[in-house]
Amino acid sequence: MIEKLKNSVTNISFLLGLVISLIGLFFKKLDFSIGIMLGTLTSILTFRLLAKNVEGILKSKTSMVAFKSMGGYFFRLIIMAAVLWFAINKSLVCFIGAAIGLFATRIAIYINSYLEKKNAKVG
Repeated sequence: MIEKLKNSVTNISFLLGLVISLIGLFFKKLDFSIGIMLGTLTSILTFRLLAKNVEGILKSKTSMVAFKSMGGYFFRLIIMAAVLWFAINKSLVCFIGAAIGLFATRIAIYINSYLEKKNAKVG
């Protein structure tokens, strides 16, 4: 169930980023498309890291749970900051695209939730 959800969110995120990136290429905004894909891939990576971190914490029986949780959070935050730093150094348009791309998994989670509710009503 969890693996199916992770894969579904990952696939929807990637497709969403790809579609928006292709729209950017259609309007000849290469930096925007690069930013979107960079942000989307980072969003997928941090989502997968979060899922792995949560699974590890739930299986853990040590008193280091808070440390592991904070460590994972800061690690993901550093990854996102590095991507945004790279994007802003490339161009402002790339930065805006990367910032938008970072929301890809959040949007994918909403889409996935909507589709599951819709399928539950049908089935």
